[in-house]
Amino acid sequence: MFKKLFPFFLAGFLQFVQLYSQTPSYYHYTSSDGLASSTVFDVMQDREGYIWFGTLNGLSRFDGKHFTNFHTNDGLNSNVITSLVEGDSGEIYLGNYEKGINILKNGEIKNYINKINGLNFNTSYLLNHSGKLYAYTRSGDINIINRSNASILSVDFIDVLPRHFLLRLAKLSSDSVAVLTSNGLYKLDNRKLIKIDIKGLPDGNLYSLAVRSNDSYFIGTTGCLYQILDNRVIKKFTIGHNNKPFHDMYCDKEDNIWFTVLGS
Repeated sequence: MFKKLFPFFLAGFLQFVQLYSQTPSYYHYTSSDGLASSTVFDVMQDREGYIWFGTLNGLSRFDGKHFTNFHTNDGLNSNVITSLVEGDSGEIYLGNYEKGINILKNGEIKNYINKINGLNFNTSYLLNHSGKLYAYTRSGDINIINRSNASILSVDFIDVLPRHFLLRLAKLSSDSVAVLTSNGLYKLDNRKLIKIDIKGLPDGNLYSLAVRSNDSYFIGTTGCLYQILDNRVIKKFTIGHNNKPFHDMYCDKEDNIWFTVLGS
């Protein structure tokens, strides 16, 4: 069943030491290294420096040397963790496939919300923005959760995505919401999509976005990473002979780019 619903990913990270290299150095982590599963859906770094992975078989925390794994017996609603996002006070919200959202706070994992109108809901991705938690799917369904009281405002953005397939929401350094679609990059403004024209970026499927400290950002496509500054591509990277989507990316405090790649 999951093979039909979810693609499979392998996790790694890039160290952009040689920025002029076409293929920068990178490391590759799988379950053989202690990761809960080689199927990784999301990655993030918390304010203490730990790297977290949402996987097909639980939640993993990486301290730079070792992985610590968490499962349903540790409080998760399910072992399929599709999305991770840090809240304003350091809490971590964990999206579960069809099992709602957990919250990790003060070392404890608890249920945050698991039903909307009495029904379980699908959370493929999460975005923390302006005091609200966006829980959404690629179909365009977006549930906006007011974090102060976990109340739900259900919003359907399909009407503003008539010709586009929603692939990801992300925050740019300007704190605006970028919308990555099957037809290029947009920003969301009052439920309207406004195209962002990037010189050198193809108008195809855009899967992931990560902002660096110098205000440039990376966009992941099929087989390529594009580094963008001032609305133009300044560098293009490939990783080995990969021709698969860079599904998720995260820029850590050292400006390393962590990524997951669609596998076979």
